[in-house]
Amino acid sequence: MTYRVLSLPLLLCSCLGGTSGEVDGQPLAPMQSGHFVTMDAGDEIRATIVLVSFPESCTTLAAWQEARNDAVSSFNAAIAPQIVIPGLPPVGDISGALDRLADDLEDADEEHLPEEAEWMLVNVRDDDDDIEGEDYDIDRDGRAQFGVCRRDEQVDWHEVLGGDQGSLADCFTAHDGTLQMGAFRSDEAAAGNGEAELEEDDGDEAGDVTFDFNVAHCEEHEDEIDDAPVGLIGLPLGAL
Repeated sequence: MTYRVLSLPLLLCSCLGGTSGEVDGQPLAPMQSGHFVTMDAGDEIRATIVLVSFPESCTTLAAWQEARNDAVSSFNAAIAPQIVIPGLPPVGDISGALDRLADDLEDADEEHLPEEAEWMLVNVRDDDDDIEGEDYDIDRDGRAQFGVCRRDEQVDWHEVLGGDQGSLADCFTAHDGTLQMGAFRSDEAAAGNGEAELEEDDGDEAGDVTFDFNVAHCEEHEDEIDDAPVGLIGLPLGAL
């Protein structure tokens, strides 16, 4: 399928097109909003398109990321210069700092995110000038990657920081698929569509998804990701 390159004024609406498919035996939830952010990847850039099942993705995820940044910064200050490894027993007064971190992360989730949510992430890595109109094969280690996550409850961060990952979202990564990019301006807007075959961590098939997007750049969220402190939390969206 060929994607028609849209004129820039049409892209500034942050509209979503259609998404459909089945993930882990359940229909994919409608995506209500979306945006994209960019990050440096050596001499290239990585654009991450975020599509979510709740409204106002840009302001919502920017505020959520800011609250997480504050939580991790406070934790780092409290335990410096000690080192903490998730899943191992805390040492000395680190236990209290971990409890406060878990409380702060849960407060950030409860204040900014719905309890039940689904989201899709599209990653594309290339030269800035080459993304527009380009076709990509989707796979785990390629220039284009795709994944779907869902959760039906808030994360129990006390359990997670203690080594039990059970309350984190269920995520499924594409092992095959295609992405056709339309118009792309790294600080303004992105459009594209594609299809992906998902699998579970053990390699079992998890479903097929088709998607298209027409979203604006979110500077607020990008700035908060750039400001994320080094600490226990890894990928900015990994534990949404």
